[in-house]
Amino acid sequence: MASLEYRDFPARKSVYYWLTAPSFTYLILVVLRLAQRNLFGGGLDEVAMLGVASGVAALTLLLGGVVVDFVRRTWILMPIAALVPIALGMTERVLGYPNDYSPELEWAIAISGLCGLAFLMMCWTVQVNETVVIRYRARVVGPFLLLTLIQLTIYGYLGFDIALSDILNVALPAPLDTPLPLAVAAVTVVVQFAFRPWRWQHHALAVGGRVTTYFTPMAILLAAHILWYFATQSKIAAITREFLGHDFVSLGVESGLTEYEPLLLAVGVVFASGIADLRGRKTAFSLAILFVGLLSIFGSSFYGYQLIGEGTVHAWVYAAPLLILERFIEGFLLGLCSFLIWSEIGSPKTRARRLGMVWLFFLGYMALYWAVALGAFGWGVPTLVTAYGNEFAILLSLIALYFGGHTEELVGREIEMEDLSLDFDEKMVKKTVEAYVGNEDFDSIKTQLDVIGTTEELSDSDMSDILGQDAQKATALRKIPGVGVKMEEKLIDAGYESVAQLAGETPARLSTKIKGLSPNQAEKIIIAARESIKELSKSKEKKQDK
Repeated sequence: MASLEYRDFPARKSVYYWLTAPSFTYLILVVLRLAQRNLFGGGLDEVAMLGVASGVAALTLLLGGVVVDFVRRTWILMPIAALVPIALGMTERVLGYPNDYSPELEWAIAISGLCGLAFLMMCWTVQVNETVVIRYRARVVGPFLLLTLIQLTIYGYLGFDIALSDILNVALPAPLDTPLPLAVAAVTVVVQFAFRPWRWQHHALAVGGRVTTYFTPMAILLAAHILWYFATQSKIAAITREFLGHDFVSLGVESGLTEYEPLLLAVGVVFASGIADLRGRKTAFSLAILFVGLLSIFGSSFYGYQLIGEGTVHAWVYAAPLLILERFIEGFLLGLCSFLIWSEIGSPKTRARRLGMVWLFFLGYMALYWAVALGAFGWGVPTLVTAYGNEFAILLSLIALYFGGHTEELVGREIEMEDLSLDFDEKMVKKTVEAYVGNEDFDSIKTQLDVIGTTEELSDSDMSDILGQDAQKATALRKIPGVGVKMEEKLIDAGYESVAQLAGETPARLSTKIKGLSPNQAEKIIIAARESIKELSKSKEKKQDK
């Protein structure tokens, strides 16, 4: 079984995760083409389909979090999330549109596309967090998003519907003559099974803390960005219409860089992933806030107009540099905040549910963006946003910067949190240290102090100062329920000489050190050791009370 790699980059695991990029790309294409109203051949209200699918995807995020946290077998759930929409897409390709199952089949494709995207993201993120340590995690996420964006660029250039027969210039039967994004996604899902992810050990890796320390400034930052975006779009549209003599569509169309927008996002993604691993999540997050603030302040210098004479107006729109800066910052936010932070901080037991709640907010943000951009429900940009959107964006960026100063450092603080149904919390650790330790318990207590939050290295003399000179002797290992004579000998040979050392262990590590000991048996022994310490702690408290 593959274990965690702390010293070297986990190359094999990374390739496995990167192979999810084609499935991710295909599902994104389904969503984008629904928004552009060109996924199907016509006759369907694709905006309505996108709205309904978004609602079902929101429900998937909530229920999917419960399923993932309960089932835990993400290596099974990931291919299911990818293969269901892929199979429906292939079916529609074979039958053509319209077919005997229209429009039900097309509705199923739309809904499964968004739901599959949400569920695949959740399973992928949870599994990455349980199999890759935090110091390398962003360097797995970054290339994954980079591959996704590169594929989007290639398919945008070749055409989303380009098939294998078009590339090979030969006639192929209907099942094989599928669009390239669909075919590549199907093949890579199958290839992933060659890595045998079911044999990997999963670890409850996380950092103690609250998600709200990052979520609050992130919500404020997104509010600043959307205000800046629509205010800028409205002002540029007015300038191009009134002074440049044409209608404004987008910065991509204005600059001629529409096909390369995913690559501009990719630059920001790569930059964010590098900073997040090398300098930490807090530093990268602070940079994201700074970038949005600078864009809000200086973005207006790329467009405007002025009177240069009586009846003469000079107007300008530098679409290309403004688009490059905007997409870079959005890519930075995408690389930092889509798959990182939310799953890394907090309890591992509720990781997927926490992701679902945070991503539900992001989905609402995107739904608001698309609703205003597409004019759904008769919505448009309010006059107040057009007039003062930039100013409010600057103010919100400053507020986000203030809250961002209170975020927690994540890199360097990740530990393997116990997934045991036992209240062995910080107070219990403190009682254990005060009530029962011996000189042979230093390694275990060092581990427990690390759980509390101590980051400095402690020497044996330091530990003696902390514990005192009258520490009690260790209870015999044989007194732990489930530990007999032979097991006691194995534990001593492996370096465990006291109950406290066992109490500070994890089932995964203990089972690897003791030959023939399963993780379930190791968990029972650890629980029993902790119960013994609890009893000893209570006993000492009673004596002190007397």
